[in-house]
Amino acid sequence: MKAQDFHLYGSGWDGLRSSVGGCRHKFSVLRDHKFSICTENSFVRGYITEKIFDNFFSGCIPVYCGAPNIKDYIPSDTFIDIRDFAGIDLLVNYMKDMDDDTLGNYRNNILNYLTSDRFTPFTLDHYVRTVAEALGLEMKQEASK
Repeated sequence: MKAQDFHLYGSGWDGLRSSVGGCRHKFSVLRDHKFSICTENSFVRGYITEKIFDNFFSGCIPVYCGAPNIKDYIPSDTFIDIRDFAGIDLLVNYMKDMDDDTLGNYRNNILNYLTSDRFTPFTLDHYVRTVAEALGLEMKQEASK
């Protein structure tokens, strides 16, 4: 594994050769990369944040480390799970050796997931309805088309 294999964005990486510094727009950075390390702030069952979805929306394959039961919520063919590899070198080689067909399959699987009912619990609409229901608030009726 070599420093040029990675671009590290954000603060705290200044002393490393791979450091690129900050970025103004996360999506434009993700869009320009095949993979992104996606580490949750906590490794608790069911704790899944926007981090993996930001990758999905950008067409970037997440290399995920977080909720141990992520595969209960998000199909395993949409991300690379760090825990599936015995070591970092095996993971890096898997990513470096990935052919365009496999990369395309990941991206197609992501699109299929984002347009499926399995994604619904992670949408803004679902969140709003869940909070409104918990607070006993009534939703406005949608205008007829």
